[in-house]
Amino acid sequence: MRSGTDLARDHAADSRAAFITGLIRTLVVHPIAAAVLAVPSVIWVRYGWPVAVAVVTVPGSLLTGWAVADRASFAHWVGWRLLAFWRRFWTYRRHWQPVMVISGLGRHLQGRDYLPRLVRVDCDGWADRVDRARNGHGSRRRPSNDQSPGGETILDLGFLVGGA
Repeated sequence: MRSGTDLARDHAADSRAAFITGLIRTLVVHPIAAAVLAVPSVIWVRYGWPVAVAVVTVPGSLLTGWAVADRASFAHWVGWRLLAFWRRFWTYRRHWQPVMVISGLGRHLQGRDYLPRLVRVDCDGWADRVDRARNGHGSRRRPSNDQSPGGETILDLGFLVGGA
């Protein structure tokens, strides 16, 4: 029989492994976002904090100037993409599981949740478009015209944003 300290040690090892796996997956899926955080940190360690502050403030100032000078092109090229990135993780990802189960688009069987994948979020001035893979049960089907190459049918969900 295993002691409590052995179980705690195994749980800590599993937690570290899950953290490292999640970190690697984040670096692979979001390399630009990871670089935005990593580059100033590496510069700080290598060259000192004044250089790191300059590396952060110069592009930030240029982006702010662009946003003030030409708001439409800034929103098209940068603003809506950042908003979509933020909403995907903060709004839709947090509430994805309960909404999919309650709406009947996901299933809870034998203690496991089978949910459609959250594929992409696009934002514009009046709505968010959320793409999800309809096939949330891991089965593969032959692709047709409305399916991705992986065999998952894509369904677009639209959500109006803003206050009334």
